[in-house]
Amino acid sequence: MPPTPRIPVRIDQPLRPAARSRRPVGGKAFVDLTVVLEEKRWFGGFLVDTGASRTTIGAAEALEFLGDDYFLLDFDRDPLRVDIGGIGGLVRCVARGVDLIFRTEAGPAHHITAPILIPELADAPPGGLAMHTPSLLGRDLLGAGALTLAYRLPTELHFSNMPTGVSL
Repeated sequence: MPPTPRIPVRIDQPLRPAARSRRPVGGKAFVDLTVVLEEKRWFGGFLVDTGASRTTIGAAEALEFLGDDYFLLDFDRDPLRVDIGGIGGLVRCVARGVDLIFRTEAGPAHHITAPILIPELADAPPGGLAMHTPSLLGRDLLGAGALTLAYRLPTELHFSNMPTGVSL
């Protein structure tokens, strides 16, 4: 039986002291992956977020990924519309099945088919800035199948036993 692929995770900042604690903390953990929908491809980082229930591409990243097709999404009437709530409030999204391509430590890519949420671009509040939400790797993928998360500061974080696919 071949070993389970290990998917590396990068930490965006080195080990640093916490504000009020003597215990050091690392930065945010990201998994770099390629998202494929039909002929469109986008490569970017997804923040590992065990608090997020669904995997979501950031709105700015979705616009970059889909181009003008982003504006064809109907956030009012799409049959796969999902409203999600979080720190930024309620966000309207549509789900799309995509291929996700993870690189592994051993070299070969690990492919899965899974849904991601595509959020509606947020308008800036009067006198303020629109909140940018990052792309999030949520519990729908983190918890599908047998997932092992090893976290050893400052730099080692990896997944193993990734699922083969998740349905919409």
